[in-house]
Amino acid sequence: MAISSQEPVERDGYIEVLEHSAAAIDLSWIGSGRAPVLVDHDPKRQVGVVENVSLDPQSGTLRAVVRLGQGAPEAEGILTDIRSGVRCNVSVGYVIHKVERRGDWTIAIRWKPIEVSIVSIPADMTVGVGRSDDASLAHNQRITGIQMTQQTQLTNKDARAIRQETAEILDLGQRHNMRDDAQQFLRDGKTIAEFRQHVLQNLKSGTSLQASIDQSHYSARGFDLGNYIRARVTNDFREAQDEVDISNDLTRSQPGTARGFVVPTSAMLETRAAMTTAGVVASLQATILRDDLYVDALRPGSFAIQAGATFIGGLQSNLVIPRETAGPVASWAAEAAAITENNPVYDQLAMAPKMLTARLSFTRRALLQSLPAMDNMIKRSINRQFAAALDRAAIVGAGTNEPRGIELGIGINSFAAAGAGAVTWAEVVRAWSEIAGDNVSPDDTMAWIVNPVIGRILRATAKFAANGGVPILGDVTSMQDGAILAGQIMGRPAFETAHATATKLTLGKFSDVIIGQWGGIDFVLDETTNASTGVINLYAYGWYDVALRYPNSFCVITGI
Repeated sequence: MAISSQEPVERDGYIEVLEHSAAAIDLSWIGSGRAPVLVDHDPKRQVGVVENVSLDPQSGTLRAVVRLGQGAPEAEGILTDIRSGVRCNVSVGYVIHKVERRGDWTIAIRWKPIEVSIVSIPADMTVGVGRSDDASLAHNQRITGIQMTQQTQLTNKDARAIRQETAEILDLGQRHNMRDDAQQFLRDGKTIAEFRQHVLQNLKSGTSLQASIDQSHYSARGFDLGNYIRARVTNDFREAQDEVDISNDLTRSQPGTARGFVVPTSAMLETRAAMTTAGVVASLQATILRDDLYVDALRPGSFAIQAGATFIGGLQSNLVIPRETAGPVASWAAEAAAITENNPVYDQLAMAPKMLTARLSFTRRALLQSLPAMDNMIKRSINRQFAAALDRAAIVGAGTNEPRGIELGIGINSFAAAGAGAVTWAEVVRAWSEIAGDNVSPDDTMAWIVNPVIGRILRATAKFAANGGVPILGDVTSMQDGAILAGQIMGRPAFETAHATATKLTLGKFSDVIIGQWGGIDFVLDETTNASTGVINLYAYGWYDVALRYPNSFCVITGI
């Protein structure tokens, strides 16, 4: 029998819709074999048990197979009435965990069926069965955290007020990244006025950031990107229910409108066990796979994060950071003399999302044959493309449709080398003194950015003619988390990258490089363009920005 559908149902002052998708419905209890069949939602009148349930997302219908009791007069009477066609209306009792407001419609996007009832008056009459109308909605049901029992006996006016207040609390919690607090306030029976006061106190204390989305709880559950892509290609989601749930949740909260499906950024950082018995790409199929030996395309090494850049993830709206550009200065004064007034000067560092894209292609056969290896390779390729693009933007970004980088930063320290093709030890020392002269406090993130051409010059240039020819940059080259650490200059690490301009040498305090990231990673699967060859194109869209907290924390030597 069908027990619920997506048919809109008019409640008191709003329209309710139960979303019917694998991500929306928690079937753990109703499908356990222990969920009861009741009469008119009365827990004291159990006449059977739900044996199993099935969801048809295409038609938006939840169906159940039930077994009625034997020997009990009421159960046998119900069964007789069903067989004779007298009783044909069925309803479901449910718990709503999360809703969305869409005009006058309230959409339950997370809900859990807890019982099936034989009723006389259903609310959803389009299929002959449905949810119970409010007239019979008084027994053992919970609506968004409100336990409704026979003793409650809420009037229609009371129920409408509770639902409206509940929706306002949930909406306020969503907007201010305080969803857990909102749920706790509902469980404690507190009012919207109390929750507003709670939000204001948190905003004043700075413990709540409206622009933030908490994605940390997704990483513990795990997200297999290759498995989820395979499920979308084959349209078989039985083994990807967790991924469906997580992606749907993030897609709803993604800034703007998602182009495809959104995955948590934590999923891009996970590494799964190597697969050693199946193919990973067309050129490696039917061979012994060593995905740990997979040969990446050569790209400039990543340096920004390793150098110490500050990363702010999970943003939802434009980010504005107050910045003190001139501080008050203490002064000496004679006794009884007037104190010199001076006030700090502030401006704002504004960051807004800019779209970063990447593409990866693979065959349908490779996807179906090698899930763990494909998951690793997709993440590795997208991560490397994104890291390379962010590194390039951080150092040489022009500011048009991309962030403005250090070399073109407004307000940085800069001076020209004495001659082309050469850099002296005196010029290296001057770069440090330019930054120190602006009262920048150095920290462990002070580092040099060196183009390989400049690196060759520095290794061939002695600090002093009389010191035995010790070069400015030694010949010790190593790797640090994928970035090329070329050695040290003045005791600070020098990162060697082809992204840097071949005529410039940069020194800076990289904790003052701010990298912002909005939402999750938005993926679009293209199975059409190369359908004749069985090649699937995967497009990744991320939203990032790079900004300099204090431009005078950097110095660029030009004209080398």
